[in-house]
Amino acid sequence: MKSTITLLLLLLSGFISINFMNDKGKDSRLLVQNNCITYIGNDTIIGKLIGLNYNKFDTIEIKKLFNNPVKVEIISKEENSATMTFKFKSLHSQLTIFTNGYLKDCYLDVGEITDNSIKLNYKIEIGMSKETFFKKFSIPISDCDSLRVDEIGSGCLFVFKNMKLSKIVFTTTI
Repeated sequence: MKSTITLLLLLLSGFISINFMNDKGKDSRLLVQNNCITYIGNDTIIGKLIGLNYNKFDTIEIKKLFNNPVKVEIISKEENSATMTFKFKSLHSQLTIFTNGYLKDCYLDVGEITDNSIKLNYKIEIGMSKETFFKKFSIPISDCDSLRVDEIGSGCLFVFKNMKLSKIVFTTTI
C-alpha cells in the first residue's frame, strides 16, 4: 500500500525514475518528468552513434564520417602542447573534437547535426519518424519534442519537429 501511494505521488508530481537492464545487461535509468524522458545509461550510444574512434585521432578518418565535403578548422591550441580542438563542418552540421596529441586520443566536445551530412549508425537519420526512432532504442514514445540521453562525460539531445527527428545536439558533461 505504501509503495502504491509513493508511486501515485511521484506520478502526480510529474517525476518518476525507472531502473532497467538495457539490451547489453548494463544498468540504465529512465527519468520521466512532465511526461518527458531522459535516458541515463552506462552505454556509449553517443560515441557509437557517429562511429568516432576515441583511441586514435585522425582527421582523415573523421572526414570519412561525413557524406559531403568537410571544412576543418583548428579552434584552439594550447601553447607548448599538442592539445588541440578541431571543428569539422559540412553543410549545416558540425562536430567539435578535442584531442590530446601526446596520447593520440580524442573525444567529441560538442556538435550539432541538422541534416544528413554526417553518417550515423543504428540507421538513425534526420527526418526519420519519432515513432521509429523510439522503437530503435526500445524506449516508450513521449509526448515531448525532445529526448535527452546522458552518459558518463557526455550528453545528447534529440529534437523532434512535426513528429520527425530534426536535430541532434552533442554536449560534454565533464
